[in-house]
Amino acid sequence: MNMADGRSNLKPTKQWDLLYSFARDNGVINWGSKSATSKLKKQKQELCEKLASLFNIVGEPIVYLEEEKGWKTAFQISDS
Repeated sequence: MNMADGRSNLKPTKQWDLLYSFARDNGVINWGSKSATSKLKKQKQELCEKLASLFNIVGEPIVYLEEEKGWKTAFQISDS
């Protein structure tokens, strides 16, 4: 998926870390989540671009849920 940090192939990119966080949190990250940081919005945007490109996804693979004040994957994901 080309999500290795270019400076060190041993470390994943921030987008991979975010994808793992979505998996760990059953596809949902909100501002109460441990994964929520000030850079979350930009990382989510970059992850969406990567996923859409890799899997030919039309539309947003991660959507904002106003009522939950957070983002949810439009696909099933888990860390198991």
